[in-house]
Amino acid sequence: MKIFIKNRKNQKIAVVIEQPANTRGLAFVAHGLGGFKEQAHIRTMAQAFLDNKYTVVTFDAADTFGESEGNYDDATITN
Repeated sequence: MKIFIKNRKNQKIAVVIEQPANTRGLAFVAHGLGGFKEQAHIRTMAQAFLDNKYTVVTFDAADTFGESEGNYDDATITN
């Protein structure tokens, strides 16, 4: 399920929640600076958690690539 939420700067953030049957935990998988939620290594990590019955949350951070709002010129390691 894909949803859009707003961050503290009122920017739209794309979030994907994947929930297998009989969930036994929750995992957030975050990409690095300049990344996005559909990158192959992010999907590989997410799938490993799904295979072990974890609910997985992936998202596109603001000011990076992907579906979330923001400008990559404004991206920093800490935001």
